[in-house]
Amino acid sequence: SGSMGKRKWSAIEVAVNLSQIISRTSAEFSVTAFTDDNNSNLSLFKAKSWDESLTVKAKERIANLHTSSCNSTPDYFAMRWGVQDLANRDAFKKVLLIITDAQFYGNTKQYEYLQKLADSLNVKIAIIGIDARLDKLKHFKNAVNLSFDEQKNEIFGTALSKLISSLGGR
Repeated sequence: SGSMGKRKWSAIEVAVNLSQIISRTSAEFSVTAFTDDNNSNLSLFKAKSWDESLTVKAKERIANLHTSSCNSTPDYFAMRWGVQDLANRDAFKKVLLIITDAQFYGNTKQYEYLQKLADSLNVKIAIIGIDARLDKLKHFKNAVNLSFDEQKNEIFGTALSKLISSLGGR
């Protein structure tokens, strides 16, 4: 969203690197960006679909996610869409990974509801905050925050290890 400012470049770098790491595993994944259509309606941009390999073209679409940013993101609806999309997948583990500055709109109850909905559908929400609002991240069980100045060194270090551990990994 527009609130990311310069942080969008860090978010895109994290998305590209995580996509490359995940593609080396047997996990299926998609990469979707969410924006609004200037009327606060959810608009999706699929950078990589579920059935697509991480091709050079897919990496380019992920690297160009900044072209889909706008003034705001309907965060609640985007997260709810992601939870429901994963709930419909036939997979043992389902993780919705969100890269955000956590400038969420809406009230606390909406995000607490999303966490409960995800729990009931066996979907884990994992949030990587980039200089994120901690008052919003605290509503999610699995969230880490990276400082804008530190994230390049930190993302594949202790913060990611902490997030993986909170998801039940090693």
